[in-house]
Amino acid sequence: MITRKSFFIRWLLYRNEEDRQVEKSVIDIEHIQSGGRQRVSSLEEASRWMQEIEADGNEKKIEEINES
Repeated sequence: MITRKSFFIRWLLYRNEEDRQVEKSVIDIEHIQSGGRQRVSSLEEASRWMQEIEADGNEKKIEEINES
């Protein structure tokens, strides 16, 4: 069985009108196969979520194998 881990990532970087020196990130992630979505503010959070999606997929496969 092939496991697909495809994600669509949109990373928005914006600055506050009052303080142009401060930049903030908004990262929208979509897991293509499941349609799951998440909005985070750092790459670390994005990576953690993508790894959780992978782990969830592996758990489901193990459950399917055990039920067979």
